[in-house]
Amino acid sequence: MKKILISIIVLALTSISCVNAEDIAPQDLDAIKKKKITFIYINGSNDNSSKDRLEFRESFEKDVKAMHPYMLKAFNEDPLVRTKLLKDGEFELNEEPVTFYWGDKSFAEIENLDNKLSLSSIFSPRLSKLVRTVFAHCLHDAVWVQKYSNMSMIIDELHRKVKYETDKGNQVVLLGYSAGSFITYEYFLNKFISIDPAVIVNGQEYEKMKKLLGEEEIKPTCLDALLESEIVTLDMTGKYKANSDKQLIFKNYPLLNEKTQTTCFKDGSVRGVINFASPLSLFYSEVSDTKSDLNFLSKLMYRHILESGVFWLTVNYAEDPLGFPTSKNISLEELNKISVVPINPKGGFVYDVSNVRSRKSFITAHMAYWHTQKRFVKAIINAYNKGYENMYKTGNPESI
Repeated sequence: MKKILISIIVLALTSISCVNAEDIAPQDLDAIKKKKITFIYINGSNDNSSKDRLEFRESFEKDVKAMHPYMLKAFNEDPLVRTKLLKDGEFELNEEPVTFYWGDKSFAEIENLDNKLSLSSIFSPRLSKLVRTVFAHCLHDAVWVQKYSNMSMIIDELHRKVKYETDKGNQVVLLGYSAGSFITYEYFLNKFISIDPAVIVNGQEYEKMKKLLGEEEIKPTCLDALLESEIVTLDMTGKYKANSDKQLIFKNYPLLNEKTQTTCFKDGSVRGVINFASPLSLFYSEVSDTKSDLNFLSKLMYRHILESGVFWLTVNYAEDPLGFPTSKNISLEELNKISVVPINPKGGFVYDVSNVRSRKSFITAHMAYWHTQKRFVKAIINAYNKGYENMYKTGNPESI
């Protein structure tokens, strides 16, 4: 009896394994194999008073959950998105959005600011007090987050979120709302593999380094890897330069490839960026200064965005007083005329649309993106299509 029972169990298990291997429909197997693209939403400036900080976090998460289904529908239905971003079914959009909330990190400073505002209210007229409070709370985070120590802490935490997704085999798209666009910009500026370390160690020193390394090649890296290796330093004026301690460079330079693996994000892990309600060009005006290090690093970043297939969109409502255009939209032909170094775009593009009508007043337009989801998401899809056409309408074989 026992032998018969064991035989039945073995037969049943064998049948189950056969069903698993042979009876699953091809489309179901494709679904199992599909990789996911996760949208990570990043908040903007917040009112972090003690009574409101939890409410603002919950409100942001609620807004994201309300927005995301519109994103999924619009992206899944667009032919160009399906072909380029989703690679004809190789990828699918993750139905679960990820939120990255950094607003509560400045809470201690906001409390101190509130104490000072309370003191000033003793002698200030009521209207002046109200305006001062609104400006202080709305703009504080936008200024606070630009300090190097604060920004470094935030982008490291964002990097852990991105890595959590990529370790699962997923890719990500970053969405930066308002001052959240500072986070996406700094994340790429610091973590994007867009710098050839040979430009840091050059001349006779580079020749010595090549002999020291032998056949080993030091690959392109990111700014954070150079800073953490102490190959590059940041001085008090905001200038990046090679470390004056040459022996330290010689010691750490051969370890740079390993540092790149742990500190930077790999090409293909972040597929795109969508910034909206963005005051980036207002707070990062030095990007346009050709003599600034930020301008030099931004150009390297821009070039690698195009050559690694990343899309970078800025979408602002025309009525939004804090929605500033970030760049002029230029074609591939115009780009080749002004570029000192040849650029060979391979599916990547940068595009700005800041004339979208929200049908809201200038008072409410900055928050309107979360409450006019259908109109806003349509503007994103239009920007994606126009951006791609603008860069590749002349027919770049690398983009096909």
